[in-house]
Amino acid sequence: MSNAYQNSPVAQRTRPLLPLLGALWLAACHLIAVGQVEEAGCEERGHTLLPVPAASQGAWEGPFLATRSAEDFLAPDSCPATLTESERLLGRGFDEEKAMAFDCGCAVSGDACRLGLRIHDNPNVTDCNETDHEVDRLPAEGCITIDAQPDWDASIESPPVNARCEPRFEPEKPPFQTSIRLCTPLAANDDPDEGLCIETAPGGFETCVLHVGEVACPTNTPYQRRDVFYEDFDDGRECICGEADGTECDGVVGLYAELSDCINNPDLVALQVTTKKYCHAIDQPLKAARLREIDSAPACGPTTLEGSVREVGAVTVCCSGP
Repeated sequence: MSNAYQNSPVAQRTRPLLPLLGALWLAACHLIAVGQVEEAGCEERGHTLLPVPAASQGAWEGPFLATRSAEDFLAPDSCPATLTESERLLGRGFDEEKAMAFDCGCAVSGDACRLGLRIHDNPNVTDCNETDHEVDRLPAEGCITIDAQPDWDASIESPPVNARCEPRFEPEKPPFQTSIRLCTPLAANDDPDEGLCIETAPGGFETCVLHVGEVACPTNTPYQRRDVFYEDFDDGRECICGEADGTECDGVVGLYAELSDCINNPDLVALQVTTKKYCHAIDQPLKAARLREIDSAPACGPTTLEGSVREVGAVTVCCSGP
């Protein structure tokens, strides 16, 4: 550096500042090296810091923003969508009397009222029930082929119904009487060791943590208000059906001169056979038959509702506050 610059007025004014600038530079380097220069904290940024329990690395989950039901059977409001990553609904308590007050429905299985048609080729028959002619079972719909000649007889077999009854029972699960909705908040920080930093939540929310099973609340944390909730119900209700009452089904069978009449024009009946009369005399060749009416159906006997409903999937929820 030339003697002219060193003796210039500029050099004379700046020379006293050099030691100060150097000291500031060294101090900044030291602060960075020891990690003392940090960005603003969660609360300084206008957010909310939720404390994390000491056992959060274990089986405790959370913290959550939580809201409880205000009245029986009403679930809490939904989580705030802009602040929530996921949500979980838990509950406890139900009306046991109402859960067992469902109507237990039963119905006869299959075609319990299918009638049987007998064709008797003995012109001197006096009681159609005394013969051993094979019965043609009539389907609920459609035609069967027969071979009946003049001077023969026809009758309907209608045995007492002792059919199996099956449950028609799909009860809804009871609602929880008390419920809590746990909202998993979106984190606004990357360092969970200091706590969970979130954007400030709207009012009315508690801060809670949870643990599967029934346990004590985590010590040395603000989460000391303990409740046990459940995730679901085990529905062990069963409908026990009484048997059909043995009613004889009444009905009407149509006999037809041609199979085509039975299929295409079922009202073109050549002879109607009913359960009210033993033998019906046949006066022309008949080729087909179909079931035209069923006048009664068997009812299942007394039914009972057995079993029980119970809560399952216990979860301990610990919240801050009283």
